[in-house]
Amino acid sequence: KVVKSKRRFAKKSVRQIRHPKKYGQTKCITRGILTIVDLAGSERVSHSGSKGKRLEEAKNINRSLTALGNCIAALSDQGTKSEDTQVHVPFRDSKLTRLLTNSIGGNSKTCLIATIDPDCKHIIATENTLLFASRALKIRTRAVVNEVLINLHPRVKEKINKMQSERRALRRE
Repeated sequence: KVVKSKRRFAKKSVRQIRHPKKYGQTKCITRGILTIVDLAGSERVSHSGSKGKRLEEAKNINRSLTALGNCIAALSDQGTKSEDTQVHVPFRDSKLTRLLTNSIGGNSKTCLIATIDPDCKHIIATENTLLFASRALKIRTRAVVNEVLINLHPRVKEKINKMQSERRALRRE
């Protein structure tokens, strides 16, 4: 008998490409991705009594959530430190954090919904969820519109890229 568990992460991405603008012979393409992720909650193995494959699955989920928590802690620390100080963010520690790299630390706007249980039996899990959510609130990202100009001469593209990098440098000052 094969036992299938429902304790997994679910991820769905929707990509959108728009072609709204034309500048003479040059087209401007706008790209975007909507990513929706449902995270499985951590599990206390001592309380659940998991064995065999379910135990291994629970361990993997807990490892992934720990790695995600480490990434969020590093990113929230990065927001509180000076701009000169770089904090290492361990995105490569798990498949989950690699999948969420752009969502939590890249060019994106992120929304987090944390669900908690009001029952007194789950007070520790509720407290950990709220701590996780409060750390995630401290992350600061700067989302910019992803516009790509096509049919441009290479020198013009190079000049545009140079001017954009100069603008970013001036904004940092």
